[in-house]
Amino acid sequence: METFILIGIFVVFIVLLINLPVFVIMLIAKTNKVKLSYREALKLYRCKVADKSFLKSVAKFQEKNIPVSVAMLVAHKLSGGNLENCVEGLIYAKENNLETDFLSVSAFDLAGKNVKESFLDANQVYEIKLRDLTNGKISIDYFVNYKYEFPSVFVEKDCEKVKDKIEGKLGTFLESWNNTNTFETEEMIRKNILNTDFWEGNLRIVLISQKIIIREEVEK
Repeated sequence: METFILIGIFVVFIVLLINLPVFVIMLIAKTNKVKLSYREALKLYRCKVADKSFLKSVAKFQEKNIPVSVAMLVAHKLSGGNLENCVEGLIYAKENNLETDFLSVSAFDLAGKNVKESFLDANQVYEIKLRDLTNGKISIDYFVNYKYEFPSVFVEKDCEKVKDKIEGKLGTFLESWNNTNTFETEEMIRKNILNTDFWEGNLRIVLISQKIIIREEVEK
């Protein structure tokens, strides 16, 4: 009987000894305010990612209630990702009501983008003014406010290029437009020239407002 007890104690001792690194990780995680299950701690041990910076990032994810599993964080870390870059971007997105998720943000991070900086201008409004566009019969002053679709991490934000495209579109329209009725001209521009397809499909821009002032040219 005593032999079986000794064997049992020995087995328990061996099991505890084998799992000691995992328990140490769980203890360190707890001191860093990170909640880890045994399985999660075991994964960190096996993947050799249980360093202080990793646990610090996990703590931020959990503190801000950002939905992402420890396994996903480990996978991103092993892929060469920067978890701090990801969590800072997701915190900013959450605080500013920007819809995104860890999978999207991790892709931005692996592409070398500073996630938070890429999100900073998500609500920035851009303005373009065009004056005295004419075909000899009517002249147009055009004012527009817009912002970029979110996320716009890989979109080149160049107001001059946007301005050139709008000016080119209106210029082409004026070349073939002979109607001098200001109401009909404005309706044509809004519905068929600078419409939703142009803004969202061509430019990947969210139109906030546009003002069109049309004047009939006075013959001299």
